[in-house]
Amino acid sequence: MVVYPLTEGRSLGWPAWTIGLMTAGVMLLGVFVVYEGRRTRTVGSPLMALALFRIRAFSTGMTTWAIFWVALGGFFFVWTLYMQVGLGWTPLRAGLTAAPFAVAAAAGSGLSVQVFVPRAGRRVLATGALVNAAGFAGYIWVAIHYGPAITSWQMIIPLTISGFGFGLVVAPMVDLILTGVPAPDAGSASGTLSTVQQVGMALGIALAGIVLFTQLADDSGRGVSAVTPALHQQLTSAGVPTADQDAVIAGFRVCVRDRSAATDPPQIPESCRARPDTPPAVQRILIIAGPQANAHNFAHAFGYTLWYGVGTMIAVFLGIFGLPHQMRRTDLSEQLASTAA
Repeated sequence: MVVYPLTEGRSLGWPAWTIGLMTAGVMLLGVFVVYEGRRTRTVGSPLMALALFRIRAFSTGMTTWAIFWVALGGFFFVWTLYMQVGLGWTPLRAGLTAAPFAVAAAAGSGLSVQVFVPRAGRRVLATGALVNAAGFAGYIWVAIHYGPAITSWQMIIPLTISGFGFGLVVAPMVDLILTGVPAPDAGSASGTLSTVQQVGMALGIALAGIVLFTQLADDSGRGVSAVTPALHQQLTSAGVPTADQDAVIAGFRVCVRDRSAATDPPQIPESCRARPDTPPAVQRILIIAGPQANAHNFAHAFGYTLWYGVGTMIAVFLGIFGLPHQMRRTDLSEQLASTAA
């Protein structure tokens, strides 16, 4: 009830029902909390043990965990669109480009759990959040600096930095969040953790999508301006009179704007359909220029949206200081036995 309006609201013009549905979703969450509290007092065995939220490490950790996945869910979404829709790369090339992030994340996770956290505790997670944010900031610079000409090789350094920071955070944070949870509530705590992760990712995708597509629509003229000098030259070579070139480029500008604001990318806007009197040579020029302008727009919109990721990772950095300094090793079987007794 919250995520669906966020996802569809922009394309529908934010009608009143989207606000009403989100409000109702928040109210329904309140009903759920009241019901779980009542079930705890009367029947026992609630789906969500609300008493867990009285544990500071758990409540702060859940908030931080949600923000973390809002950041990463949004990043994965806009990153994929940037490479495939913006730059026009194949899914295979985009997937292979993601390899440095995956390898660095695996290395960061292993070192964090086995080496760093036992010695430095939550400071490792705080460092990881800042490293991840620094990787995002580096990616912003690379994407905007190289624009449509960017290559997979030029993405390796920021992706490796981001992935390593991600690995430093993601694996040990679960342990630090759950370290103070009583053994009888371990199932409820684990389920709540998984739910918060999924909700955080869904919200991250919805919110990042709003930022990305709004920026694409508002800044569509950037890409047209970038390819206009080359368009003039190509139209001149094609024999188009100078007086007619401005009209062709004006129509091209409208097409790019409508395409950037479209909610269904495969659908071709009416402004992008070739007129019957358009010479084939001019059509070919515009067909080539369209993806180039789109790539310029996506490079800038991707960088703009990634600042949202940097900001949320800084929020994660601050939230980590609410977690315990170190993990406490406990014998769960012993806890369960004492509880049963």
